[in-house]
Amino acid sequence: MVLALIGFSLTAFTVILLTIFYTAMPKMLLQSENRCLDKQLDVVQGLLDMAKHTTYVMADDIAIWDETVRFTNGENTDYISNNWPDVTMLQSYRFNFVVIRDLDGNVLHQDFYDYAESRPLDAPEGFVQYLDKISNEVLDMYKKPHNPNAPVEELGKGGIIFYNQVPYFAAAMPIMATRGAGSPSGTVIMGNILSNEYFRNLTHYETLNFEITPSDAPLQATHARIKHDGLDMVSTTLPLKDIEGNTVLLRMSDSRVIYLEGMRVITQT
Repeated sequence: MVLALIGFSLTAFTVILLTIFYTAMPKMLLQSENRCLDKQLDVVQGLLDMAKHTTYVMADDIAIWDETVRFTNGENTDYISNNWPDVTMLQSYRFNFVVIRDLDGNVLHQDFYDYAESRPLDAPEGFVQYLDKISNEVLDMYKKPHNPNAPVEELGKGGIIFYNQVPYFAAAMPIMATRGAGSPSGTVIMGNILSNEYFRNLTHYETLNFEITPSDAPLQATHARIKHDGLDMVSTTLPLKDIEGNTVLLRMSDSRVIYLEGMRVITQT
């Protein structure tokens, strides 16, 4: 009788433990998945901020170069061929496009390049003209007093733009030998196409799918969020700002590797 009671108690205890295990483990897997995705969001945000800053810095380095100033003043006609004789500017700096204008808005140099595939790109029809507004806004900034020691982002203008529903990041800087004196002789605009391949190369998350879309919601009303799209897929959304301060959403989606593998192990236990 005593042995039977002991056996029954052990059986009941085992059932209780298994019930707790099978109930708690999916929740723990979900929490682990969410922690991983939160870290992923932080990494992507940090890399994006770095990439934006680098775009400003590279455009500024070219814009304050005396050779570029002379080029926009018509004194250095061999500027491109002398300085990039073997590889193009975009091949050297790993950007998708560059446009150099003089003070009158004439395009002195433009180039489009896919550095991931190592091949030239055709400029989308009307895209260079679309950048006129950004260029003119930068030139207008220097018609009034400005702080030459401000962060590089405040010395020009840049951000996410959409053209024919394709997202780009562009940074425009005034061409002048020194920020503290004189006036611009033109602008340099550099940037990248914000494609799925761009984000994969930037983050090295090669299984993620990235997509940037506009949003009607104000930025302060949005926040990074995780969405489980059924049992197989999960997506995270990171709110960003475009060049005019409007909200855009970067959506990242992937298969639920951690959760699915954990559940597979549980069900086989």
